[in-house]
This record gives sequence, structure tokens and C-alpha cells, in this order.
Amino acid sequence: MLYPTPRLAQAIYATSDPELHLALVQAYNDWIDEYASFDRSRFRALPILPNRGVDMALDELARVGERPSTGGILIGLTRGDRAAQPDDDRAFAAISERGLTMNIHVTLNVTMPKAVTPMALPAGNGSGRVVAAADQLTHLIFSASSTGSRISKWCSPRSTADGCPT
Repeated sequence: MLYPTPRLAQAIYATSDPELHLALVQAYNDWIDEYASFDRSRFRALPILPNRGVDMALDELARVGERPSTGGILIGLTRGDRAAQPDDDRAFAAISERGLTMNIHVTLNVTMPKAVTPMALPAGNGSGRVVAAADQLTHLIFSASSTGSRISKWCSPRSTADGCPT
């Protein structure tokens, strides 16, 4: 699985202009598709979805979800904030219906990346992101949706259990 560089993804997610945001998402998704297509026996792309509304996310999923290189979807939340909304379930259901995995890389942050402090220890810079990602992922997994459904099964990337994508 090919994940984007965290700062690149963060900058795309944080771009506030909806048209520029969509253009960046599509440019990244087209590039990662081309890169992963070089050798699909070794590479799978994780396209990203726009976070400027569920309709925009669903349109992009329709555009990239059936590509042979797509191995899953790198999710953000469809409204561009850090709290899951009931409308996000539409995007999550569409991803699931395609048999794709939902993936998070480092964080669900929606702010522009900050400058790196070269003298700081990497653990000091990175640990806040990792803890924040775990908190957000736990909330996402165990929060009820507007229909009262919950994510009931966790599939690891190598899982072959019933109901897990292969």
C-alpha cells in the first residue's frame, strides 16, 4: 500500500478553496494510480477523498474506486473537520460496498503543516500526531452513526476472515 507523505496529505486536506482542494486531490490520485500501476503485483494505491462535503467525496470515489491500482481509500472526514458526522456514513458505506479498506495515515489533521523544528527530537514532534490519530480512530470506530450502526468488525490488512476484503 502506498501512503502519501503525511505533510503532503495534510496540506491537501487543509486547502480551504474547494476547487483547488478538489484539483489537488485529483492530481494526487491520478499520480498515485500511475505510480502503482507500474507493478500491481507489488503496489496498491491509497487514493484520498476530498473533505469538502460527502457528495464531492462520493464523486471522487466513483472516479477512482474501480481502478485496478486502488487497494483501499485513505480517508479523512468528508466535512473537513476532526469529528465524524452522520453524513460521513454515506462515504464509508460506499467504500465498504466496493470491498475497499478504509485507511488513516498518521492523523486526521485538517490544518496546514507547521514548520519542522530541526533541533527537536522526532519522538517529541511525532508522538502528539500518533496519540491524536489513535484517539480519533477509536472515536470513529466506537461512535454510533445516525442510523445507530457501528463498525462491528476490524480487519487487518492480512486478514482472511469472513467479511474482510481480500
